[in-house]
Amino acid sequence: DYPEALRLLPSLTLGMLKSVAFKDAKAPAPAIMPDVRAAALVAVSSMGVSAFELFVKPRMYALHGLEENAGIGALDEDGFVVEMPEEWGCSLEGVEPQHVLLLDNGQDFLLWVGSNASRAMLEACVGASSLSSVDPGKAAMPPLQGDEPAGSLSVRLANVLHTLRATTPETFQV
Repeated sequence: DYPEALRLLPSLTLGMLKSVAFKDAKAPAPAIMPDVRAAALVAVSSMGVSAFELFVKPRMYALHGLEENAGIGALDEDGFVVEMPEEWGCSLEGVEPQHVLLLDNGQDFLLWVGSNASRAMLEACVGASSLSSVDPGKAAMPPLQGDEPAGSLSVRLANVLHTLRATTPETFQV
């Protein structure tokens, strides 16, 4: 048995070594620009403990549940989200082509859209009706229109993102 304080040490160390701030510059993956690495190092050096833990051990949420459960992302009468999407471990185990997943590392939201994701989810997430029309490097969530009903996928997705932003003290890029 390990002390409670050391149980997360291996996964946090691995996450830290895979982050932009500490990744091996000689790794075969795409090169990390020096200014990106410097910005990440500055951000890491100014993070609190909980923000750093989220940065090196991100959370992943199953957004495809928005279609199946109308309560996810819906607001109550006080303006708070009633139910958040299911949180998954950061693993590809159980991921299927129809899934849509959101990765939250406290700094950025990263969206993974499966090849068989529904058309409604594609339109809510990236504003396109098919994946072939989306440029992966430039995709962004479409802005909400003022006339969208409160229970629509786009509004509930925006509510989930807003709740995640509000519960994390760091700034996000969406």
